[in-house]
Amino acid sequence: MRSFGRKVKTAVLHCCAAALALAGMAARGADELPEAVVKPADKPVLIDWGEVRDPFTFRKKGNEPPPPPPGPGEQHGEDKNKVVEPLNPEKHREMRAEAEKMYGEAEQAFMLETGADARTSEVVAKCDNGLKPLDIPGLEKYQDLLQARNRLQELRKAAERVHQRQEAEKKFRDMNIRLTGVVARERHSQAIVNGKPVGKGEVVAVSDNYDVVVDEIRPDHVIFLFQGYKMMLSFTDMPRSR
Repeated sequence: MRSFGRKVKTAVLHCCAAALALAGMAARGADELPEAVVKPADKPVLIDWGEVRDPFTFRKKGNEPPPPPPGPGEQHGEDKNKVVEPLNPEKHREMRAEAEKMYGEAEQAFMLETGADARTSEVVAKCDNGLKPLDIPGLEKYQDLLQARNRLQELRKAAERVHQRQEAEKKFRDMNIRLTGVVARERHSQAIVNGKPVGKGEVVAVSDNYDVVVDEIRPDHVIFLFQGYKMMLSFTDMPRSR
């Protein structure tokens, strides 16, 4: 019991000594605190912003994507709320007359010889010539010019589709696919293409770069799918042996 009492007494004395020491430090004030506590850092904290990433995009600072390209009649930094000066009546009439002229010439070239590749290229060029003056801000305010632009754009798209079809037909002809026989039935019809029997839906490898798909088998011809277009090959298209 005496030993336990001495230990308790010693612990109480230690606690009192620690409390007195803390009270003395508080009384002396912060001026006597260790220099490292109150003295500011010798060097400022520097942050390498090159390693900091945006919390939303997770991109490094300075690696932002470039701004989108400007739209028709719009430049980078242009105020979209900027008031557009109206066209004077004379300029308005000139633009409309030029657009109608280009459309008439392009339509005539398209209707006369749609089967000739050179003509479709001419149609596209004339449409581009007609569209170029109409690429101005505020065009939507002039319904006649807006309609002229839409007509030119539609005609240009039609000419491009014809041109793409012509390109596909030329490639199809250059592949020299040989059709030498057809067995046409209600079901499971077959054709002999390049010396091999094929059925509907089968892929025919005709070259290293192109394949064709058998779409329909008829008694006198076969229809293939090539680059999104239907191509017909008949026995009359085959060269006759001598």
